Amino acid sequence: MKKIVLLFTFFALSFGAFSQNSICNGYGATEDDSLQCLEQITLFRQFTKQKDYPKAYEHWRNVIAQCPCSWNGIYTNSSIQNIFEALIKQSKAAGDTARAEVLVDSLIWVYTVRSTYFPDKYSAGEDKGWIAYNMIRFRQKEFETAYPLFIEAIESSKEETQPIIFNVFFNVSQVMTKAKKDTTYVIDAYERATTYLEQAIDNYNKQLDKIMPSLYALDSNLAAGTIDSNAYKVQTGKIGKDTAKVNKYISNYAKTLGNIESKFTPYAPCHVLDQIYGKKLAENRDNLTVLKKIIHTMQKSDCSKSDIFVEALEIVHKAEPSANSAYQMGLRSLGRADYDAAVAYFKEAISMFETNEKKANAYFFLATTLQAKENYSESRAAALEAIKLKPNMGKAYMLIGDLYHYSGRRCSGEGSLPNANNWAAADKYSRALAVDPSLEQTIREKRSKLAFPSDQDKFVRGLQNGSSYRVGCWQAVLGDTRKAPSRRREKRFRLRFAKKYCKGKFYQAPLPNEYCG
Repeated sequence: MKKIVLLFTFFALSFGAFSQNSICNGYGATEDDSLQCLEQITLFRQFTKQKDYPKAYEHWRNVIAQCPCSWNGIYTNSSIQNIFEALIKQSKAAGDTARAEVLVDSLIWVYTVRSTYFPDKYSAGEDKGWIAYNMIRFRQKEFETAYPLFIEAIESSKEETQPIIFNVFFNVSQVMTKAKKDTTYVIDAYERATTYLEQAIDNYNKQLDKIMPSLYALDSNLAAGTIDSNAYKVQTGKIGKDTAKVNKYISNYAKTLGNIESKFTPYAPCHVLDQIYGKKLAENRDNLTVLKKIIHTMQKSDCSKSDIFVEALEIVHKAEPSANSAYQMGLRSLGRADYDAAVAYFKEAISMFETNEKKANAYFFLATTLQAKENYSESRAAALEAIKLKPNMGKAYMLIGDLYHYSGRRCSGEGSLPNANNWAAADKYSRALAVDPSLEQTIREKRSKLAFPSDQDKFVRGLQNGSSYRVGCWQAVLGDTRKAPSRRREKRFRLRFAKKYCKGKFYQAPLPNEYCG
């Protein structure tokens, strides 16, 4: 009776897929073998959940001995790493180094065999990364053996490599650089890791771009009355969970990227990269793969003014134009005040970028370029496009505010009210602060420089605080009827706006246009 209960419990509670493999007998050759196997698996799961790792390990050993290809869960990272790390720590604390070494060997063995038993669940490439990780984790002197394993693992899994593997790999490259007195180790690791980390972030941003329209549609349906509030709550709850999950992945990869970039900085000042990449450029002028690595690393190291960077960028963009190369050419042209070229490059980048995040950034710099050309109406249009793609882009609102402020009498309105343009500017500054509180200091400085219409000028035109006034700009491209705001009203609006719209659980991702647009 006990075996029947255990069998039912295992099948009812199982959280993983079962697999039978030709290289072994699955759950056992006989019914009794299978029942014993299932009993041991059930006990392994039970003690693992209870964090009773010595007992969990005992039953895990029994499963491995009786039915090693019965269930993929006996090789899962979260369980295996926790069990072995706890036992290795205990053994070392007790002074039993021999047992600790045996446990390390067993842990590495897990990652050696699991892809053979369960190729649909685990890959040999990924497992090499975990082998290398545990070699460094418990046998730090083996970094020379671990280093090539990390490379094999990362090149196998690419952007799907887990962040912790990238982190440890880069740490090992630092050790190699110090031991060999050769910076190429750390530079190669940086190139490899950051390239795939950025790809991972891009992939998850694409997922967000697919998720968010569903929220917009639900908001529209609720407003139109085609969906009731209960259904709306259920569906938005699911979208919120999906969004939170994706944002967590983005955060983990972004944190790892930032960590590696900060560690890399001391190794590669621009003059060092010039020396290393100058020779590479001379030898690989026709090798676009090498040139792209040069561009990527020097760009990330803030060395985009380097002649080496510029030359590599121009070669790559001419031979194989991409969104990133066009974007970088645009930034270079903007820095040289070649505004017509910058406009063309940013438009090219916008047409090629695949994520809203990157398109929004390109639109912002397009707006910045058009502002420099004093083409204010087109600059504002580009900034609004950036906001559509990324509604929490406070700097785009701030740019529009600057456009209004610097327009002077061109935005004074129907009655040519002096300084009326600054009402419009203040409004956009308030919106910028509402969606991006990090701009507070900058906004405060900008606000302090604004001069508003005098009481006398308002009186002459029959205006009072709270009355409507049309602030027209650039042949009434912005023809808005606005209320002359008081300071109190502006502060109240900002607080209400931020609280109601821009701090919800969905809004780590871009906000709906109608909320913060």
